[in-house]
Amino acid sequence: SGAKLDADGKKRLAKISEELSSLGTTFGQNVLADERDWALFLDEADLAGLPDFVKSSMAEAAEIRGQKGRYAVTLSRSIYEPFTTFSERRDLREIAFRAFTMRGQNGGASDNTTV
Repeated sequence: SGAKLDADGKKRLAKISEELSSLGTTFGQNVLADERDWALFLDEADLAGLPDFVKSSMAEAAEIRGQKGRYAVTLSRSIYEPFTTFSERRDLREIAFRAFTMRGQNGGASDNTTV
């Protein structure tokens, strides 16, 4: 907390805390941007093993993104987690997993490398 710091030390601590807060906010916003923007569009043939509630969520996500009649895996936990749990398609689970673990590290506008 800096209680025993002198005046200069307290100023420095306040500046560091402010910068850390700003960087934390930027980091979180970048991760959320990647979660919002990434989608893997699938067809009915790609849905083996998925329960109806997952298919329904994926269909809604695809329609929101202009892909009515298709299914979207997104990085939203409400879709990502059941998809990676139930999908029989290892190749598609791997694509989603890699995208999920690379949130904020994609080289684009939402890249956290410099954060």
